[in-house]
Amino acid sequence: DFEARLKRGKTVEEATKLVLRKYRSVLEDEDDMATVYLALAALQLERGGIRSEIKPQVEAAITHDLARWESEASPEIFEARKAVLQRLQEGLK
Repeated sequence: DFEARLKRGKTVEEATKLVLRKYRSVLEDEDDMATVYLALAALQLERGGIRSEIKPQVEAAITHDLARWESEASPEIFEARKAVLQRLQEGLK
C-alpha cells in the first residue's frame, strides 16, 4: 500500500497517513500495531528517515517486538531480529 501510494504521487507523509487510516482497526492489537509501525519505519528510513509523527509509536513497537521475540524465538533468531530492530532504533535519532 505504501509503495503503491508513492508511485501514484503521494508524499511519504501522505502515504503514511493513508496506510495508518486503512489499518486503523488492526492497530488495536499490540502485535499487529508493532508490525505496521515497524514496516512503516523501515519504509520511511529507506526514503530519508523516520518521520517524527510516528517515532513514539515506533519506539513502543520496538520495545514490544523485542520482548515478544525474546520470549517466543530461539536465541539465534532473537539476535537476528534484535539487529534489525537496532537499525530502526538508530533511525529514530
